[in-house]
Amino acid sequence: PPCAPFIVVGARPLSSERIGYLDSRNDVRVLHLRREDGSAVSEEEMLNHLFLLFGRKHTTGMKFTPTLFMALVKQLLLLQSERPAVLVGDTGAGKTLLLRTLAELAGWQLHCMDVTTGTRVDHITVFLKEAMEEVASCAGRHVFFFDEINTSAAQASIKVLLYDRHWVHDSQVDACLRQHHVMFAGAANPYLVRNGHKVFAVQEAVHPTMEETAWCFDTPQAGEVATCVMHLCKELPEEIGARLSEVLPKIHAFYAQRYLPCS
Repeated sequence: PPCAPFIVVGARPLSSERIGYLDSRNDVRVLHLRREDGSAVSEEEMLNHLFLLFGRKHTTGMKFTPTLFMALVKQLLLLQSERPAVLVGDTGAGKTLLLRTLAELAGWQLHCMDVTTGTRVDHITVFLKEAMEEVASCAGRHVFFFDEINTSAAQASIKVLLYDRHWVHDSQVDACLRQHHVMFAGAANPYLVRNGHKVFAVQEAVHPTMEETAWCFDTPQAGEVATCVMHLCKELPEEIGARLSEVLPKIHAFYAQRYLPCS
């Protein structure tokens, strides 16, 4: 949209006092995640970036690391350009929390549907009708989010909705989608292969036409797992968080050696 702020993530280093600099040309925000010495900026500086961009703070409790910050930027750019943001990541990776945080920061209305193995087309139609009633009565921008889309046999219909903004199963809903500006997002678990067989998923594959556009969470940088674990364990004795921070990367490495990404 012409009036929406656009983000450019700069690679060139800036001095620490210029971290969070806003380029005033055409409402373009230039964000930098590295200092002159190559070190990453702190979470506080990242939160300052977000405040400068959106003018508000989030209350979702999300712990920001450089990788998660970049994921939020990527998601924002996709949605602002009216492209569906389909996230692929393990359960608990933060897909849903990331979108909730972005919606809160941007002031968007978020409408969530938890897709399951029993989700049918008629269930999705009911969800869309109820959500469209809110869209019609509430000004502002709205995001329709479908979680765990790869668990349902209706995945092909969800794909058409996300990518083509079209719902052939109900003409009234389809007309409303054409009339109102709605953003779409989805989330799915990754597919893994063990001994030549796909595991860890209900459906055999993400819909073929979604494979090239769905994007995976980037691998956390060194130290990010420990940072997030310590944040989650802040109410527990410090030694428990430290032990989990030590063990979790070993668990990830164990599975990485035995499972291969399918897409």
